[in-house]
Amino acid sequence: MTDEVRLTLEAVPRTGLTPQRLRQAVAGHPDALAALEVADPARLTVAFAPGLGHDPGENAPFQATVFDPAGNRSIELRGTLDRPERAELRPSAHRPQPSREELVAAAAILRADRRFPTGDDVVVYRPMPPLADTENPDGTTVRRVTLGLYTPSEPTGLHHRIVAVDLSGRRVDWTPAGVNVRMHHDCERSVPDGIDALADRGGPDQVRLRVHRGTTELWNLLVVRPRASAPQNPGMGGGVELRQVRYRGRLVLRQAHVPILNVEFAATANPMTCLVHRHHAYWRLDFDIEGAGNDVIEQIDDTGSLIPEPVPIIRETSRRRRHPARYWQVRDKSSGRGYQIHPGPYDGAADAYGVSDLWFLRHHPRELDDGNPGPRDRAALDRFLNGENLNGANVVVWYAGHHSHDQAHPQPHQGELIGPRLVLV
Repeated sequence: MTDEVRLTLEAVPRTGLTPQRLRQAVAGHPDALAALEVADPARLTVAFAPGLGHDPGENAPFQATVFDPAGNRSIELRGTLDRPERAELRPSAHRPQPSREELVAAAAILRADRRFPTGDDVVVYRPMPPLADTENPDGTTVRRVTLGLYTPSEPTGLHHRIVAVDLSGRRVDWTPAGVNVRMHHDCERSVPDGIDALADRGGPDQVRLRVHRGTTELWNLLVVRPRASAPQNPGMGGGVELRQVRYRGRLVLRQAHVPILNVEFAATANPMTCLVHRHHAYWRLDFDIEGAGNDVIEQIDDTGSLIPEPVPIIRETSRRRRHPARYWQVRDKSSGRGYQIHPGPYDGAADAYGVSDLWFLRHHPRELDDGNPGPRDRAALDRFLNGENLNGANVVVWYAGHHSHDQAHPQPHQGELIGPRLVLV
């Protein structure tokens, strides 16, 4: 049939430095090992370093963090993919999340501890916070991975506890300071996933998805798995990421992902889920309609007019979703094509922790997340607001959704869709 719809998937390699190539670059860098005070690069933690920019080539810039778990120290390299050994070196306060290898090793140390509870129903899981580092008197720090213990048959009713494991010293701290380690009730409806269930199931990092109707290609886009989504190294990704989205051959969206997800209290399988908390998700939308640049941002207010007049936004700024604003739009100045950004019905409004609802920024390749430097882990996107001109520039929109999570009194929209509705102009 000529109107039959077909989907095809094709694995697409990423552009960047493999961990092996990055490790070689560190070993050949004149200052990297000295800055970390290590002699053996094999003990360093490295990860894939993607090329930065819209369409990274062989000489694209990259940014990578190299971490020494023994010394609990990091350095940052900034250079180009073709000459990583000549990268600029900077000190870094970044501490990566525990890898699966670290978690498995920490679980083995915990199970070997004489205080480990007996019983076949004990589950060792990944809790929040992921780390409970401690500082030595000389100012150095010890990296300690946290693990959760779920003991449903514990006679005292203590079903959950959180411990910290020092991998280097092979020691378990059963009462780590500053961590909510004991809870005498269990609000979970299911058993938390154990460390053993964290195995990577393989498959390509990203695929090219094509949708055809008959002989006509309707959609062509790149779908990136969460483990490889931007930002990476440093960064923890941005969920399922869409790139280079084309409809009938025309670029309609360059990049869309969720690099920031903050929770005021911990929404994971540990005792803290019993507390009422709010989720704050921040979408990053790089449209690039008709190419990168020549954009205009406009706010459409509720003025009572049947045809409201769009108000241009010409400088970097943030906005709240409140009257009289109805929606916003990003258009190419020449063609008029673009997107309207309509708030979702359950997206809520920013409180002091959520900071704001939208940010309109000029595009910069390294501004892929906020680096998490804010107080109490609040979104720190305001640090990108420096008054740059947006009129006719390459523009990026950040959109935040906020909603409450109360397990005792669930709201009707919990588990449903949060986020903006994008209308193609």
